[in-house]
Amino acid sequence: MTKVTEHHIDLIPAFKSRAGMFMLLLTVLWVTTFFEAIVSAANIWAISEIYKHCFFVMPGAFYLMWRRRYLIVSAEPKPNYWVFVPLLGFLLLGVFGFAGDIRLFTHIAAFGALPLIIWCCFGNQVAKALWFPLLFILFSIPVGDELVPMLQEVTTNLAAPLLKLSGVPFHRNGLFIDIPEGRFVVAEACSGIRFFVGSIVFGVIFAHVSYRSLVKQAGFVLLSIIVPVFANAIRVYGIIMIGHVSDMKYAVGADHLVYGWFFFSIVLFMLFLIGEWIRTQYDKDDNSLAPKSWNRDSWDQLSLFKPALMLATLLVLTMVWINVVTQPKHETEQPVFNFESLPLRTEARVQINSWEPQFKNPQFFKQANLNKPRVPRISFYYAWYDGVTEGSELVSSTNRFFDIDVWSSLGQKRVSIPYQGGHISATALLITNALGEKKIVLYWYQLPGLNTSQKIKAKLYQTAMRVLGQDPGGALVAFSASYETINDGTLKALVNAASAFEEPILNIQ
Repeated sequence: MTKVTEHHIDLIPAFKSRAGMFMLLLTVLWVTTFFEAIVSAANIWAISEIYKHCFFVMPGAFYLMWRRRYLIVSAEPKPNYWVFVPLLGFLLLGVFGFAGDIRLFTHIAAFGALPLIIWCCFGNQVAKALWFPLLFILFSIPVGDELVPMLQEVTTNLAAPLLKLSGVPFHRNGLFIDIPEGRFVVAEACSGIRFFVGSIVFGVIFAHVSYRSLVKQAGFVLLSIIVPVFANAIRVYGIIMIGHVSDMKYAVGADHLVYGWFFFSIVLFMLFLIGEWIRTQYDKDDNSLAPKSWNRDSWDQLSLFKPALMLATLLVLTMVWINVVTQPKHETEQPVFNFESLPLRTEARVQINSWEPQFKNPQFFKQANLNKPRVPRISFYYAWYDGVTEGSELVSSTNRFFDIDVWSSLGQKRVSIPYQGGHISATALLITNALGEKKIVLYWYQLPGLNTSQKIKAKLYQTAMRVLGQDPGGALVAFSASYETINDGTLKALVNAASAFEEPILNIQ
């Protein structure tokens, strides 16, 4: 072994000679296999303010690898073929994701496979030295916006007591907060999701770079999760208070966004100061990254031919399989319904505050009102998707059961609907608008052989049908009616309406 110096460090055989060429080949195959997933992730990074930081994740991961170069050259590289087991699982997840156009699955598969390829080629000791940069690559996955509804609810729950303590008269209706001077709504932009995700990434990097103790690292990451949630609630409270004392002259429109970024910049700076204080008070200087002995013999003898050949074969087979499952196998036929037998009345376009699902690009849909005596006014909506048309999905994050600019959720509950001696598992969604109107939306997904209101279950089932070459077509069936209280009989009327019209609605000819 020889002492590592800056002069020697650029002669690492793994990044020169044939080993480096094999890694370049595997990188090209990885990009080719998951090209569509990588491009779709990059598009999300570009258009979403939540994921702008993702553009810096891969460069940051490679910088962190370079920062630990002395640990790499002192390790003993040896391919680990057991890593093929989890890698195969990620590749299968990618195939499944491409088949059902489940982008989350394809993104997880793409950015999860790359660290495993590196681990497989260089073995446990190198992977241990690079464990943080390899895991940091996973921050490239654009995930987190699913937390928006929860963060909206938490923010409202925390801001309301602060208003009460300040003596400001207010009325809360879902996500709407009314004060004498005006109305505020904790919209998606006010959920704090952008700062929440960014704070976690900052906390993880700072904890890793600054602390050696796992307890301190975990504690600071936990702090970076909790602080933005409470900070956002204080921000919303402050905006409402500014509107209250200024008679709505300030903190409305774009003002509160500017206040928000200014406030969050201060909070992030305070997090940094807290972290630095902990580091200077309790952590000694870190010498773990100092130059060490170079394990030259092991690196000189490293051969990646066998693992590279196996990995290349696996990636090529995955590419072929993805191409097979993403090709339409047959044309699905549109279901035929005898809607004329239903007591429906189609009216002019609904008013701004009426209920209307926001489902995009269905191959067929029907929207009308049920005309039945002695029952509440019930709206009916049906949207059918063939499951193979690109850009047209039954279950998608962009499909919503109500217009979020008009309505907000009050909660939901599971409902059982009698059907052909069995039951359909439906969901009753409670929503409200700024005028105080409340509605119940009763819905479920109708698929061949399955009726469920669970999004994940419906999506996975539809994807499995496509992978097996069967008809993946499906529909959303939804009913809605206004209600005063949850026990006023409206929900029962919706269930009866769904049961009464089950034959023409549910049976595909």
